[in-house]
Amino acid sequence: MQIIVISSKDKFRSEVVQVTKMFEAGLEVFHLRKPKFSQKRMEEYIKEIPEKYHNRVVIHSFHDLAKKYLLKGIHLTKRHKKKRFAVAWRNFLLKLKRPYLTISTSCHDLGKLRLYANKYDYVMLSPVFDSISSNGGQAAYAHGAIKKAIKDAGGDKIVALGGLDATNINAAKSLGFSGIALLGTLWYSNRKPIDVYNEVVDIEIGRTKPEVNINLIKVAI
Repeated sequence: MQIIVISSKDKFRSEVVQVTKMFEAGLEVFHLRKPKFSQKRMEEYIKEIPEKYHNRVVIHSFHDLAKKYLLKGIHLTKRHKKKRFAVAWRNFLLKLKRPYLTISTSCHDLGKLRLYANKYDYVMLSPVFDSISSNGGQAAYAHGAIKKAIKDAGGDKIVALGGLDATNINAAKSLGFSGIALLGTLWYSNRKPIDVYNEVVDIEIGRTKPEVNINLIKVAI
């Protein structure tokens, strides 16, 4: 199962240090999401990441930076998808110059999951479990419905987002997700993010067993 790390909304230099440690530990995909950052600040962040890891970074805004810094890919937000023609044309031009560029998006509607899976390299479905980073954000779907939607969508492009931590990655795997995205558990706890990341990796590859929190696992009957 693929493990994706998503940045916090606002942290910078202390976060880059932790992200670099995750790259060194084997992290393959990092989503750089800074909705309040200017292009200048976004470039400063990218420059702080060792260049050899730039091909593991997916950017959520200022997509032209993906070409400039040879990043892994771009992620389309709801705002981007509203500008369908302009975004589609820009993505086409980016793909011409960088054929291996990945294009991903987020989904908050099981009914659209199959459509998105056919259009993008992968799709983040959320919220799957009760959110750690968003106040009051709760799991939005019955697990039986998730299983069916993932199966109908093909199953190999759907990433779980929302409330993912060491206690429920096996539950996410059992639902059919091909990957998990870590956010709140990394940046909004009292532990070092690299320690949390390593714990998740250990559980995913079977080196350790998770301490299951039954309150986070909802089963549709």
